[in-house]
Amino acid sequence: MFYLLETFKNLKISDFVIVFVIIVIQLVHQFNALIVPEGLTEIRLFSFNIGHFGFEDMNSLFWILMTKLLVIIPSILWFLTSKKWWRYAILIIIAIEFIKLIGLFNTKTDSYDEIEFFTSLPITLPIIIILILISKLINRHNKILRLNQKITNEIDETFRLIKGNDMSDLLIMKKEYLTLQKEKFRINKKEYLLKLIEIREKIYKF
Repeated sequence: MFYLLETFKNLKISDFVIVFVIIVIQLVHQFNALIVPEGLTEIRLFSFNIGHFGFEDMNSLFWILMTKLLVIIPSILWFLTSKKWWRYAILIIIAIEFIKLIGLFNTKTDSYDEIEFFTSLPITLPIIIILILISKLINRHNKILRLNQKITNEIDETFRLIKGNDMSDLLIMKKEYLTLQKEKFRINKKEYLLKLIEIREKIYKF
């Protein structure tokens, strides 16, 4: 119970908006017959007449349209709110479903839920390439961070073992190390790593 209360307190307004939108879409999908009656073949919207685009009636078109939106809208919300690096993969789902959605209004085809591989390729291929590049950059970044932490721990342990020793050279190196720690977030990760290695080499030569 306490865990549920804490979770509820941490929710943001955007979380409630997302839940509300998904619930509304689901309700509209479930009660589509009340919104668009069965047997209706045309709807007049303002000064435009909207037909059933080859479907049995407007109710069938509306039901399939809402089915697509049940996938597209939550996927868009997921993409916009996710902070994960792989969130760009969601764009593949959105793109494919959007192409299918456009296909609903193509009266020249009998199939509304199929998509050719080569049709989706211009959209999915760039996204896949971007994901691979991002993945490589993140792996490289994480490798540098792990190496930074390993050397930092190694230097900390060395200074801990020689604590109390007033040898001037060691004190100078320790001061240099502490100064570098203060500049950690103001310099490039690679530059920080190189300076760490330099300090470590000095200690080994001591």
